[in-house]
Amino acid sequence: MEPETKICFKYYHGVSGALRATTPCITVKNPGVLAGDEGQAQGQSLTEHCRKLVSFTLSDIRALGLKKGMFFNPDPYLKMSIQPGKKSSFPTFAHHGQERRASIIANTTNPVWHGEKYTFVALVTDVLEIEVKDKFAKSRPIIKRFLGQLTIPVQRLLERHAAGDQPLSYTLCRRLPTEHVSGQLQFRVEITSTGHEEASTDIMGSLLGAGAVNGDPGSPSDDEDLPHPPPGTARGTSPTGSADSLPGDGARNGEGGVEA
Repeated sequence: MEPETKICFKYYHGVSGALRATTPCITVKNPGVLAGDEGQAQGQSLTEHCRKLVSFTLSDIRALGLKKGMFFNPDPYLKMSIQPGKKSSFPTFAHHGQERRASIIANTTNPVWHGEKYTFVALVTDVLEIEVKDKFAKSRPIIKRFLGQLTIPVQRLLERHAAGDQPLSYTLCRRLPTEHVSGQLQFRVEITSTGHEEASTDIMGSLLGAGAVNGDPGSPSDDEDLPHPPPGTARGTSPTGSADSLPGDGARNGEGGVEA
């Protein structure tokens, strides 16, 4: 595609086909195609911007109107992770796969995670995935523990945060068309670091290497649906170009949690 396109309109006689009039030409610039040194510099600037990590924290988390079981209320908890964007051109870096798990709130369709805060590092091209699940218990077998999910672009979170310090509300979504999901998830977002490239490695080291995925020690493990790489396996490079490995699946930030 050309960086610029010239457009004009020509009017022809409907019967003879003779040219009757021509409008002045206008130039339309294509922002997706930048030409010359200027285009190269702007493209490089955009690439560097997308490679910078941002640190943000979720707090005041609550759910409203979750799906109720036939004979009982659920015991909901949250699984949250950072994943690369859905475009195939987005590479995978060491910070991808970091996971947080909120505590279990017993017997309610309107759970509130009081005082719990969860911090993530991400690129603006990444997505935040949140899954609401019902605690597994052998004494109370559940056919489907899935209560709903969200997949939110990090860029969208930053835009909504910039619009004002108001709680964000999202309607929970299904994974499959046959699933029945209800309710909303609400939380606040705080930008804790602008993710300057020079500090990106330090940010990742402090958050990714702080510990393991948190959980509730009183409930059976949720390991059957968590990918666990072998110890010492590199998870990719950092977006700033340095090599990083992920010693654990993530770190728990905030109160009210015990490491699994």
